[in-house]
Amino acid sequence: MATAAKDLKLGDSLFVYAGYKVAIDSIYAFRNDTATAVYNLEADGNHNYYVSAGGVLVHNCGKELFNFSSAAAERMANPARQVPIEILEIAIKYGKKVSDPRGSRATMYNIGMWKNNTLYNLEVLYDEITNSIWHFQYNTIKR
Repeated sequence: MATAAKDLKLGDSLFVYAGYKVAIDSIYAFRNDTATAVYNLEADGNHNYYVSAGGVLVHNCGKELFNFSSAAAERMANPARQVPIEILEIAIKYGKKVSDPRGSRATMYNIGMWKNNTLYNLEVLYDEITNSIWHFQYNTIKR
C-alpha cells in the first residue's frame, strides 16, 4: 500500500530500482519560501517512477503498489531472483490469465520476460482482493 510522503517514518521501507527495499534511516524537513513548480508525472497510465540517485520508487496517485506474501517479499529482496515492479504489473495487466492451479481465489498470470539476454516465462500469482502478489517465479523458455 502506498504511503503519503508526509506520513513516512524512520524504519519505513522504500522500494528501489534494483527491486528490493531499503529502510528510511533519516528524515529532513525542507522549506522553500519561494514559489516552486511541482509536477505530477504519468507515463502511459503508470503512476510509478524512480527518483533520486538511489532510484527510489515513488507513486503519485492511481493504483496502489502491491502487497507481497512473505515468500514473494523474500524473492524481491534477493537481487538474483527479484523482478522489477513494473514487470510484475505488466504481467498482471497483459499476461495470459488462468485460475490458480492450486485452487485459491488468486489468479495466475504468465508472460514472457527478458532478463540478461535470456527469455523466461514469468508466472505471477496475484490476489486482486488484497492487491497482493502471493508468488512469482520465472523459468527459461526452451526454444
